[in-house]
Formats: sequence, C-alpha cells, structure tokens
Amino acid sequence: MIFNIAFLGNYLYHRFVLFPKHQNAYPPLHHRPYFDKMRNFRREMFEQRREYLKLRREFLKMLQSPNIDEKELQKKLDEILDKEIQMERNLGKNFIKLRKNMSNQEAKIFFENLINRRKRRIRK
Repeated sequence: MIFNIAFLGNYLYHRFVLFPKHQNAYPPLHHRPYFDKMRNFRREMFEQRREYLKLRREFLKMLQSPNIDEKELQKKLDEILDKEIQMERNLGKNFIKLRKNMSNQEAKIFFENLINRRKRRIRK
C-alpha cells in the first residue's frame, strides 16, 4: 500500500510539477501541413544525423586510446564539423523553402511556435 502511494505520488510530481503539459504543445490545425513537411524533412535528415553521430563516436574512441595522434584527431574533428555544417545548411534551406509558401501571418505564427517549442526543450 505504501509503495502504491509512493509510486502514485512520484508519478503525479513528475507529471504535473516537473514536466507539465504546455498549453500550445501542438500547432494549430491550419499549421499541421507545415509540421508534416518538417516531419518528412526530419526523416530525410535522419541518415545525415546518424553519420554525424557515428563520426562523433569514432572521435571519442580515438580520444580514449592511449596513443593519440593529433593530426588524425584534427582531421576527424574537421570531418565532424563539416557534417554538422552540412546538416545546418540543409535545415536552413528547408526553412527557406517552407517560408516561400507561407503568408507573412502564417510565417509569424509557424516560426513563433517553433521558437517556443525550442525554448521548452531548453530548461534553465
């Protein structure tokens, strides 16, 4: 019985105090097509992100080794940064493509929602 009360209390604390639902957790219905396009784009970016994470793992493994070669480490780091820049460039191009098909009001609301979603992910 005490375990059940503790479990329920812990759940309620996490659900309502630490991670409450935000009012605008989902975009308005008329913005869903744009978010669907972003979802499709994220699927395309998945492979690039996987390659990026693989490069980072390799870099960290190189740092673990007892004998480090600074030239190889620098080369791997440059490779990682190139991949990251490529991903950001693709993201920016996709945002520009989305923006071209929006009115000023739609763009304001859509990108404001994106900014707010990003803010909620970053806790101070």
